[in-house]
Amino acid sequence: MRRIVRYDLNTQTYIGLPNPNPSLFGVGGQNVFRVAATDSDIYLAGDFTTTTDGAVPLDRVARFDLATQTWHRLGSGIVSPSSRVRALVVRGDDLYVGGNFLEAGGVAETDRIARFDLTTSTWMALSDDIPDGNVLELFLTDEGLLYTGGSFSMTGPHDSARLGLYVVPDSPALPTGT
Repeated sequence: MRRIVRYDLNTQTYIGLPNPNPSLFGVGGQNVFRVAATDSDIYLAGDFTTTTDGAVPLDRVARFDLATQTWHRLGSGIVSPSSRVRALVVRGDDLYVGGNFLEAGGVAETDRIARFDLTTSTWMALSDDIPDGNVLELFLTDEGLLYTGGSFSMTGPHDSARLGLYVVPDSPALPTGT
């Protein structure tokens, strides 16, 4: 099954991702740690580096387009050799990723946590408050609060004890002017 399947609730069977080209059936490398989906795409996070046949570089975070049945790298990916993307969440035009990586897409201050704009295909820092250890879990509330869990004790200068909090851009949680 090449590390990616879906479960059909009606037939109670596992089915590989549909693709007219079986060589593009999955990802190459080691592991897929997280999966997120929208109506049109599936997003994967892990320590994989390419499609199964090696034709498409994916670099630890990828998008599978359900309509065209094709894999896409997100920007220039997360390319450090020992990097792993352990967490991801997608909301609207933004994909948030966490893990043990030094930078996303070559952008400064994206150590261990980053945002990818799906419209502009650009990696961005969430804040200059960078966790001092790996981010293993992300949870985004409807109010735009991004909770992080992991093996860190500090987020920037703040004591975090393995739990961090970011307010995402354009969030309803941001105070409005008076």
